[in-house]
Amino acid sequence: MRSYCYTKDAIEAMLLILTEGERGAAYNVTNMDTKISIADMAQLVCDTFPQAGIRVTFDMPENVAAFGYNPEMVIALDSARLMALGWKPTVDLKEMFIRLADSMQIRKEMNKQL
Repeated sequence: MRSYCYTKDAIEAMLLILTEGERGAAYNVTNMDTKISIADMAQLVCDTFPQAGIRVTFDMPENVAAFGYNPEMVIALDSARLMALGWKPTVDLKEMFIRLADSMQIRKEMNKQL
């Protein structure tokens, strides 16, 4: 489990920390509402873009550690200190993927024109 933050939101957070943050304090820049596993994220992408015809399939060995896979971990960062400065994330995980796909499509169309 991890949480993610849209680039624009992260940049705004870092600028706020630089201008309003407490000197020497540590701040977590994360959107706490985006906490998700990689498996669930893959399914979210499939559900968000059904026209792509993709699906999630798991083909994992029983003892994943023996094959060098990382153990399951939950990394829950707390952005409460940052939010106390007035910051809040504006883009959720589904919208992040929609924007990413849109930008990739635009780039693909631009490359065709070259």
